[in-house]
Amino acid sequence: MVAGQGAEMTRLVAARLRDSEAQRKAGVMPYQMLAACGSLDPAAPLELRAALEDALEASLERVPALPGRLAVCIDVSGSMQSPLTGYRRGASTKIRCVDVAALYACAVARKNPNALIVPFDDKCHDFVLSPNEGVFEASQRLAELGQGGTNCSMPLHLLAARASRGSGVDTVVFLSDNESWTGNWMSAPDPTPAQIELGCLWKQIEIEQLMAAGPDPSLALAMEEKVHGLWGPALHALRRLGLLTSAMGPFPTPEQVHRARCMEMLAENEERCARLLAACEEGTPAQEPYVAPAHAAYLRLREHCPAVRLVCIDLQPYGSVQVPDQPGVLNLGGFSDHVFELVAEWAASPQSDTCWVDAVEAVDLSS
Repeated sequence: MVAGQGAEMTRLVAARLRDSEAQRKAGVMPYQMLAACGSLDPAAPLELRAALEDALEASLERVPALPGRLAVCIDVSGSMQSPLTGYRRGASTKIRCVDVAALYACAVARKNPNALIVPFDDKCHDFVLSPNEGVFEASQRLAELGQGGTNCSMPLHLLAARASRGSGVDTVVFLSDNESWTGNWMSAPDPTPAQIELGCLWKQIEIEQLMAAGPDPSLALAMEEKVHGLWGPALHALRRLGLLTSAMGPFPTPEQVHRARCMEMLAENEERCARLLAACEEGTPAQEPYVAPAHAAYLRLREHCPAVRLVCIDLQPYGSVQVPDQPGVLNLGGFSDHVFELVAEWAASPQSDTCWVDAVEAVDLSS
């Protein structure tokens, strides 16, 4: 093909991609366009890439809005860098789990302008979707955050802390590969001594990070309530720890309260670790019935938002969940463009543990 013919073909293809009516008839959705962008040869003309990004932006018209106050929590940990289809020789997709999660978050937030996007790995990160920013560009920026460990309870604790201050939420959409391990071993149903010690270490690191962050409520929000509004107990703790003297005056500073509470949590962590290790040696049950950390954080969120709905999208399902199925909780495995409609339909339906059975039975088969 001569140069002139190649340029003409590029213009024709780009024009077809930008044909909104053709897109509408074909029912093109964002994930299709993301997959096309990811599969495009790096040597392809820039005009084609720009046309694909324009087509992705136009496809947002078919993304349904979600009811009420929305939060989208997306896992940006290191494991989310893996291909969505997993590693398969000669067949791994170029689209990573984090690309899909970021696209969903930005696409849904574009249709729900007041949505809160919460990226997380072993901590929560700040992210704001600019009104003038393209979704493809924004999702790329979002996908570059984090890449640390995974703690699926973190964003739910953050939302619970916000809800306790009046910023509640109606629907939470959670996108992860569910590889949540940070801090979980110590809470296993029958932890081994090694798991207990490792869990104790992770908890210690988490508390030390909280202490280093200081009392600023914009930092380490997962534990904010533990160091907020504790003036009475904090006075006792400061005196017990020898951190409060007459020179400091009758009331401690927020920094002193924060540090005292963190030191108290460190002591509690060590005490719990010792108790669990002793129980292991004696062969007695180490603790109360197991509740996964993310499930416990969800229950805490429900204390402030009783009607909250939680959608957990496991991008690489392996048969386990962070929060078990129950009324108000929907677990989905894998991803396709149908997820956009499925989530919106479920979020708008009456809460029931037979939601999908009712939906199937409602289908008219008479014709």
